[in-house]
Amino acid sequence: MPVIESKLDTRDATFAANRVAMAALVADLRATIAAIEEGGGAAAREKHVARGKLLPRDRVRALIDPGSPFLELSQLAAHGMYGDTIAAAGSSPASGGCRAASA
Repeated sequence: MPVIESKLDTRDATFAANRVAMAALVADLRATIAAIEEGGGAAAREKHVARGKLLPRDRVRALIDPGSPFLELSQLAAHGMYGDTIAAAGSSPASGGCRAASA
């Protein structure tokens, strides 16, 4: 297979500016996802747990095998809509590994 050679100059000022801008965007994205993972704020979480219920991500973690890969999809669904009152649009599609329990 032929090797693809890059002509990108990582010492160029444009590259450095783009790297800084991308790092800021990634930090903002991570902060937004962390806020979404709070699931509506501390009060909503406490109310849910006080009812004896597991939080959605905790339910998923209980279902998948320990150490198996886990990929949460659509954390940003409905982000910026409805006054940001519905974390992840009230859904938590995900993919993770689990084995069938033996009887």
